[in-house]
Amino acid sequence: MRIGFVGAGAVVEHHLAVLAGQSGVEIAAVCDVDEARAQAVAVRTGARPYADWAEMLDREHLGALFVCVPPTLHAPVAVAALERGLPTYLEKPLARILADGEAIAAAWRASGTVCAVGYQWRSLDVLDELRAALDGAVPGMLISRSMGPTEGARRDLGHAGDGQPGSWFTDPRTSGGILFELGSHDVDLQLALAGPATSVQAAAGSGLLALAGRSSDLDDAVAILMRFAGGGIGAVHIAWSDAGRPQAY
Repeated sequence: MRIGFVGAGAVVEHHLAVLAGQSGVEIAAVCDVDEARAQAVAVRTGARPYADWAEMLDREHLGALFVCVPPTLHAPVAVAALERGLPTYLEKPLARILADGEAIAAAWRASGTVCAVGYQWRSLDVLDELRAALDGAVPGMLISRSMGPTEGARRDLGHAGDGQPGSWFTDPRTSGGILFELGSHDVDLQLALAGPATSVQAAAGSGLLALAGRSSDLDDAVAILMRFAGGGIGAVHIAWSDAGRPQAY
């Protein structure tokens, strides 16, 4: 299978490591607005580098596409790929705003192909074991913790603290901060176990942990409380810690 990547940032390294162990997989093309990053991945994988994702989709005959750009850029790439009937793996979160998420979902429904969003925790074997143990009962209380550092390869903490332009993550309008990047994994996992939520409350704070003493628009502590349709309650606690010890996921 010939695979293409749109985006050649830190998360791509995780995907490449997994794909390297799969037979019959060829990294055929990689695109990034930072041409040096695209070129670096291309040299290692033998892929053809691009700076324009639309050109890549027009020129390459791909079997699947990985979309690994910031959430605000997901919709144009994912919609174009799905309209071509191209199976697409989309990094989480689905989108940064509701309209983009709805556009991606509509394109997927019309495509007749696969669009997988990177919430891999819902595929863990232990979930099947837990469902079997519940035997149809509704979970009464689910508690998730996501406490530790964010992606070190992006140097998020340094960029957030020095006030200089840095990774896309340090702009909450682009990334959604730790709620979207960390907490959405926990929210998705709880929904996979307990079903849809009927009400949600949340609170956030900044400058308490990783950002103590630093000037930043980012939150570094978030708490979410959900009530599920079945009557159960879910709590999600997210913290961004520069120490990262002890990590708790």
